[in-house]
Amino acid sequence: MTDRRGSARLVAMTMATLGLAAGVLIGVVMVPSRQARGQDASHQGPWTIHIERMDQALSRWDVTAAESAWRDAYSAALGTRERWDGPLEVGNAYLRIGQLAKGRQVAEPTARRLYLTALFRARRLSSLDGVLATAEAFAALGDREVVEQCAAVAITLGRRSSARHALERVQVARTRLAVPVSEDTTPDPGHSIERR
Repeated sequence: MTDRRGSARLVAMTMATLGLAAGVLIGVVMVPSRQARGQDASHQGPWTIHIERMDQALSRWDVTAAESAWRDAYSAALGTRERWDGPLEVGNAYLRIGQLAKGRQVAEPTARRLYLTALFRARRLSSLDGVLATAEAFAALGDREVVEQCAAVAITLGRRSSARHALERVQVARTRLAVPVSEDTTPDPGHSIERR
């Protein structure tokens, strides 16, 4: 009888220790705040506070609260039609929920839809930064086809841009993302990206 209690106590202590270690790991792995990434408050969107709440809930392993905060972030990001960064950040946030609660593969379709929204907005707003950021997000999902389409859109925007080093930035991104760097892949101005 004493062996059973000792074993049960050992299992309980081990589980508590593992839970504490996992909580610390999540706190360390979580994406840092915008201030820590060097982004000031003027660049924050209305979704930011909800994502911060979500990350706090995830650090406590409170998936229900995290999903509730994520839904608020989702609504705020989609309601801000003149920004591409909201859907991108909310997609990234959903992957963090997925990694903890549902599995990354379950979360990827939702993140992908949000990344497409970010890409369409970035293209409409002629935001080279937005197109390159969404290319990085799609690369992280392993979606080579859309990464190549992002690169094609980026070339068009780079050529239209008055920014001095726009095309150089596109070429650097294409190299980093392992997209073939050839001039014959120049998209026409009406280049379209298919929704899946």
